[in-house]
Amino acid sequence: MEAVRSDIASIAQNSTDFGTYLADVTAYFDAGGAFETTIVSSYASEQATFPGRDGKSFGVDLDARSAGLKEAIANAAVLSGMRHVGFDVSELVKSSAASMLLTRASAADADVSTMQAQVGVLEERISDDREAAVSERLDAEKRLSDLVGIDEYDVATRLNAELSRLEAAYAITARRSQLRLTNFL
Repeated sequence: MEAVRSDIASIAQNSTDFGTYLADVTAYFDAGGAFETTIVSSYASEQATFPGRDGKSFGVDLDARSAGLKEAIANAAVLSGMRHVGFDVSELVKSSAASMLLTRASAADADVSTMQAQVGVLEERISDDREAAVSERLDAEKRLSDLVGIDEYDVATRLNAELSRLEAAYAITARRSQLRLTNFL
């Protein structure tokens, strides 16, 4: 955005009137213009994918060359460049600029709203995934705490008692296996 601001300030300083300024800014943002060739050329125009947990990933279609996004940035650029213009800004210029920008902004609004909705859905999915991860972490910490909190003496006592019970059951089974039918009757 700093590069866009710098470019627009330069355009504004070299403009002699509002019409020229607006035409130059529009050319800057048109297809094949400096915005597309130098600013957004390094950004992907396909799905952006963000890694999640357990091998999941989250994707959203983001296109920096989107007409609505370009229009919204262009409108903001026209406004930000007005303080750098090299011509006198009269009330008539301000009025026509405001009218023109409102018209252009309404055209870009639907595209920008769609992109905001896509990003919002992605944020919600990432938030849900983060909450699930936090819940799993808390469960794991509880299980670890339960394991660490076991009384070793109590475990050893219960183990010895169980071993004694098993030995007694084995001794009884061994005695029964040696009985004869007459002893059994």
